[in-house]
Order: sequence, then structure tokens, then C-alpha cells
Amino acid sequence: MLGGWKRANGVPPVGSSSDTLKREKRASMGLGMRRLNRAQDVVEEFGDDVEDSFLALCARAPESSLRRGISPYDLTMFNTPQLERLVVELEELREEEKTPVVRRVIEEAHQAIRRSGYLLFIGD
Repeated sequence: MLGGWKRANGVPPVGSSSDTLKREKRASMGLGMRRLNRAQDVVEEFGDDVEDSFLALCARAPESSLRRGISPYDLTMFNTPQLERLVVELEELREEEKTPVVRRVIEEAHQAIRRSGYLLFIGD
């Protein structure tokens, strides 16, 4: 499934070049995030803030939460049905927990859902 991915803007395919992704992450540290289109091309790229607030929010999430499944060390991808559930979880957070990164994840998830895309989380 992963081997056939194409990438826009010279971004390496996920799965066929994990060493490149790991080198990218070591250079930037923190959790990276990418919105992919239906063809799994990278459409948007962003990352956690310097406090790693999104990653910390995921680590504190209940066991049954989708957020809890986001790996700080590996790749985690959500499809449309999973993103719909993730958005509900994030929108139900208390206002003070909705950092700019959380709001960006919600916004990018909505975009991915509308276009039958994906969100890819890239751990260290």
C-alpha cells in the first residue's frame, strides 16, 4: 500500500524512504504533520509548536482516544472516518487546551475530510 505513493514538491514517498523522513525529523525534532490528498500527495506540511503541546495532549489522552494512538516515534496516518472521530475529540477539548496547533490540526483534518484525504503524523 505504501510503495505506490507519489509526492509533490520533491517530498520523498513515505514507506519507500523512511530513512529520509527520519533524517528530516531529527533535524526539526517534534511531531511533523502532513495533509495528503486522495492520491496521497503532500498538500500541506506543518508541525507541533516548540513546547510539543499537541504531542503532550496526545500522551495525556484516554486509552480509547484516537489521539493516544499518535506515535511520537513513528508514522501514524488517519483516513476520513478516523479523521471525523479525531475532529470530534479535538473539538470537545476545553478551550484552554485548544492551542494554535490543535486548531490547525482541526482545520487540516476538515480539509482532508472534504477531499477524501489523510493526515499523516510523523514522530521522531
